[in-house]
Amino acid sequence: MNDRLFLFLKTCYFTGARPAGVIEIQVKHINFTAKKIRIKAMKKGKSYEANVADELLNLLKKWISKHSLVHDNFIFYPIQTHDRATTNVEKVKLKNTPARYEGYSKLLRKIFDKHFNKDIGSYDLAYRVSVYTMRRTAGTKIYKNHGIVHAKKFLNHTDIKTTMKYLNIDDDMEIIEYGL
Repeated sequence: MNDRLFLFLKTCYFTGARPAGVIEIQVKHINFTAKKIRIKAMKKGKSYEANVADELLNLLKKWISKHSLVHDNFIFYPIQTHDRATTNVEKVKLKNTPARYEGYSKLLRKIFDKHFNKDIGSYDLAYRVSVYTMRRTAGTKIYKNHGIVHAKKFLNHTDIKTTMKYLNIDDDMEIIEYGL
């Protein structure tokens, strides 16, 4: 797996954001001091801040430095097209353009299918590993360590029922009769 795909998966995992939201991250959205990344909400429309670990921030710092990214540049810009560009104007414009998620999805699907989805049919989505597995795994970890309210916030859901369905935690919930 190349550095770009690795960073993309780490960002999906550590932010809990939808992959389409991760693609939209620009350098200006990262607050290294506060350890937060502003994420464009894909369903609610309003952006939100995700708290992130030093591990991800260090990866992002190295990436930004390696690719000479500045304020308005996208972290995940179309690298191959950028590298083929012949003028500086084209190169600058491409760094200010987000990559297409479909390209990342296609590359990652090949990796996941080879290593994790060998005998699982393409129709069996509940059992297949995908980019969304990062989001679900991180959300489940938050739920188990900090509870459902924190998982809801982490996943940027508006309704706790959505979080419960998303994490498939109905089996974890005990029905308690309070005798009321």
